[in-house]
Amino acid sequence: MIEDFFAFTRIISNEENIEMSMIDVNRVFEKALVCYYQDFSSQNRSIHIVGSKKVEMLSNERVLRRIFDNLIINALKHSDGDVYVTIDTSNGICYEFVNTLNEPIQVECIFDEFYTSDISRTKQNTGLGLAIVKEFTELLGGKISASVRENDLIISLKWEF
Repeated sequence: MIEDFFAFTRIISNEENIEMSMIDVNRVFEKALVCYYQDFSSQNRSIHIVGSKKVEMLSNERVLRRIFDNLIINALKHSDGDVYVTIDTSNGICYEFVNTLNEPIQVECIFDEFYTSDISRTKQNTGLGLAIVKEFTELLGGKISASVRENDLIISLKWEF
């Protein structure tokens, strides 16, 4: 919890220099997925990926990995069932994460610092995970959006070239 806060603070306050290099985005995503495979498996859940292929962009691997880690952790904690990820490279790079919510949310607030749907704060959530995703996505020149369709949360990350 404290590590999240300090990492977030260092990067958004420009205290930490972000070095950019050509990164295979899907390789970074796959490395993140491997770390959470057992968590999904123990819950009888899967991540389904559509459109995966080698995609390179100028980025920072550590920051990009944190984006993917936080999105995967968020899906594990706050959704039920399988997670679907669509990777579209027809116009830049777009990752779309779709998962079924296990509790109501205020979609317009999910990228706010300290927002959590757990009003009683009994689940040990900092409310920083998706705020970090937003800040880091923008730091890397991307855009992020969220919407709810029926009971599915859809988070889209997009980098244009």
